[in-house]
Amino acid sequence: MSVMRMALGVVAAAALWACGPTIGDACTTNQDCGPGTCLQGAAAPGGYCSLACQGNGGGCPNGAACDSGLCRKTCTTAQDCRTGYACSGTQGNTRVCVGQ
Repeated sequence: MSVMRMALGVVAAAALWACGPTIGDACTTNQDCGPGTCLQGAAAPGGYCSLACQGNGGGCPNGAACDSGLCRKTCTTAQDCRTGYACSGTQGNTRVCVGQ
């Protein structure tokens, strides 16, 4: 039952996310990220809006992929990422924006 609730929570958060900030946006507080979390520190220059996810498919919204338990913006080249971020490989052939 708790797995079902968690799955519904991820789906609800992803749906709410579509109306506001997106994965990979700059932030200074969690409030800047709607239902998500503002990652901060050396690995997240300027802050990085994200959502928690699970495994390979993980419940990330469109334009994002699950990487080490966090939804990260997908990319093809570094130009798809904000300044301070690189387009790096993750699980499979998916690439995501990560702090440099």
